[in-house]
Amino acid sequence: MAYDPNAAVNIAARMNGRIEKMYVNYKFQRVNKGQKLFDLYSPELLTEQQNFIYMISDEMGNYTSVINASKKKLLLYGMTSNQINTLAATKKSNPVITIYSPASGIVAGTDNMTKTADVSMPNSASNTEPLALKEGDYIKKNQTIFKLLNTNKVWGIFNVSQGYNSLVKTNQSIRISTEFDEYNFIDARINFIETQFNPADKTNRVRVYLDNNASKLPIGLRLQGVVKTNPVKGIWIKKQAMVSIGNKKIVFLKMGNGFKVKAIKTGIEIGDFVQAIDGISVADSIAENGTYLIDSESFIKTE
Repeated sequence: MAYDPNAAVNIAARMNGRIEKMYVNYKFQRVNKGQKLFDLYSPELLTEQQNFIYMISDEMGNYTSVINASKKKLLLYGMTSNQINTLAATKKSNPVITIYSPASGIVAGTDNMTKTADVSMPNSASNTEPLALKEGDYIKKNQTIFKLLNTNKVWGIFNVSQGYNSLVKTNQSIRISTEFDEYNFIDARINFIETQFNPADKTNRVRVYLDNNASKLPIGLRLQGVVKTNPVKGIWIKKQAMVSIGNKKIVFLKMGNGFKVKAIKTGIEIGDFVQAIDGISVADSIAENGTYLIDSESFIKTE
């Protein structure tokens, strides 16, 4: 189970400054939109606030475009409209600004957040791992403070074994069970098939987008999916009956009291079986284990 990286929000510093107070102190805390995140001290902010106060004074009252530009700059620095309205009413500048959360989500951590879909998320209720940044730390403009993960929509990621790839299609039905309850199924559809093949375990991955508004699917949860495919017609033989020699695949065809080498063309592999496309028929009888009939000292001639 993974979160959707497109639904993640970076909480970054809009200016240089120092963290005066942290309202979020641990990883995997859940925060709501509009909730206080931290207080930031910045001399840059103080200068911009003083400029804004001057702009709205009686001497500059007719310069609407200049005032709007100054207001937009304060918004870019991270002030909210309510904070700017309070500043305009009181005309009192303050180098400390409270930063509020722009979205609801779960705090994933700090630093550059180069990892996306593989963030492991333990039980937030029992987690007390502190954030890397703390009160009194200096931060730079555009530095990521932490990332908020929106887990209302999550990805179920499944590894498809080699041989089954051609049988799995986009929009195909999939029945999913979790490690929490293997008898309670989720019926969904395959949304995306990744084109990259993993050479380590000979699999490629498919994604299923799942609704998680009830937060019953924590990130990192193990899933198992079952896909019902259409029957594949063909002659199926056990893998051990087939032998690969160079660029050819052969079986040993029973002929009278002996065996004859026969080259075959193969298709997909499923489990312990391989599809024979050409070279043998359903009426043929082949050796169950072709390896036992190979003489490593001899040259095998195929037909």
